[in-house]
Amino acid sequence: GDGQSRGELLERMYGPVLVDAFREFKAVFDPRGRMNPGKVVDAYPLDTNLARGPGYRLSSLGPSTFAFGGAGHSLQRAAERCAGVGRCLRDDAGTMCPSFRVTRNEQHSTRGRAKLLVEMFQGETTPATWRSREVRDALDLCLSCKGCAVDCPTQVDMAAYKAEFLHHYYAAMSTCVGDRKSTRLNSSHANIS
Repeated sequence: GDGQSRGELLERMYGPVLVDAFREFKAVFDPRGRMNPGKVVDAYPLDTNLARGPGYRLSSLGPSTFAFGGAGHSLQRAAERCAGVGRCLRDDAGTMCPSFRVTRNEQHSTRGRAKLLVEMFQGETTPATWRSREVRDALDLCLSCKGCAVDCPTQVDMAAYKAEFLHHYYAAMSTCVGDRKSTRLNSSHANIS
């Protein structure tokens, strides 16, 4: 169907009389407009709800260690490959995301993990840091089986994303531990003097 992507243009394609008929038909089953608002009739404008809207920015977390195909050395661009199709939420075929199949919690799906990574890079709902506990917890149950790389229509490879994130996560943690040891050593030395 046309759904949201072309909803604003349907009046040009079908004319105002037919779109009004669509609206009346939908109102019979959904008089309060709660089911799929903004789809087909009374559609959102084309330039709303964009993944890369005016607030979009490239992360300041720096380049990735791995190369992610067309995304280059950018885990952010690689995670943004997820188009939200939801193939990873299905359990009728393929090997897609065994951890989601067990927990049924979207944060343990490929889509949920990719969304969380994207949110981390934007820094709005999840802090923009490689020390993100939320992201680490979501990636914790990823088995790195590469089922997503095979079954996902946009070839999201969560095993590679997890390896990249954990590389930075533990590098940041080891720096943090090193700072703490240095601080303790300096304060111990000050107490001896």
